[in-house]
Amino acid sequence: MPRVEEMLYPRRRERFEDRRKERGDRKLLDDFFDHSTLLTVSGLINSGAFLQLDFPVATGKEGGVFRASTAEGFRAVKVYRIGNSSYRRLPAYALDELRRETSIHNFTGLIVAWTRREHTLLGRLAEAGVRVPRPFTHRRNVLVMEYLGDREGPAPRLTEAGLDDPAEAWALVRD
Repeated sequence: MPRVEEMLYPRRRERFEDRRKERGDRKLLDDFFDHSTLLTVSGLINSGAFLQLDFPVATGKEGGVFRASTAEGFRAVKVYRIGNSSYRRLPAYALDELRRETSIHNFTGLIVAWTRREHTLLGRLAEAGVRVPRPFTHRRNVLVMEYLGDREGPAPRLTEAGLDDPAEAWALVRD
């Protein structure tokens, strides 16, 4: 038999169930993608930025990089975590730059501004001739850029790469 409150206020129970459903949407899926990030990735796929995410290349506390397939080859997709509570403080230099764009109390806004800033800086560095992944596009907390690697996997990190001639490598970086 229904309770008196349910008979008098049937909408109250519906609102409670809606809130519970919304809380579930905000939980991270697979410890990485929340609902808004999934929608962002879906929007990038629909816009033709890439066809699918293949596998994670690297993950960390603030985000991760995934290899994505395109018709022409591969791209790197960097996703900044928004729902991760273990990384809530950006470095001081980042806050100084980003506070002009958004409130420092709006964590999601800071991450979106940080993604936009990284896209801009990578573009400027690539135009200047610096060997960095060329950025293609960004949306919210997702940055799509050139993939450095091949079918087998990503290019080794600088700390993992062995140098045959360190002096030659230094001259290349210096010039």
